[in-house]
Amino acid sequence: MAILGKLIKGGIRLRKQISIQRKSPVESQKHVLLKLLKSAKETSFGRFNGFSEILKSENIISEFQKRVPVTNYSSIFSQWWHRS
Repeated sequence: MAILGKLIKGGIRLRKQISIQRKSPVESQKHVLLKLLKSAKETSFGRFNGFSEILKSENIISEFQKRVPVTNYSSIFSQWWHRS
């Protein structure tokens, strides 16, 4: 019985992965951005850049682009890494 349960759970996970892959690349990226914003909204970086407000926006992509500056790894490292 335990083996059957594991097979069913594995099938459910596989189905979710396949359905995610059916989305357009834009929808997939929007989904990932939404998950990242939700998971990081209470970090220093997330609070500083207003991730909670971005999540309330009707268009999270354009709001993210307005609020979060384009940067590189070095500047993120020097500005935020020392806080963790």
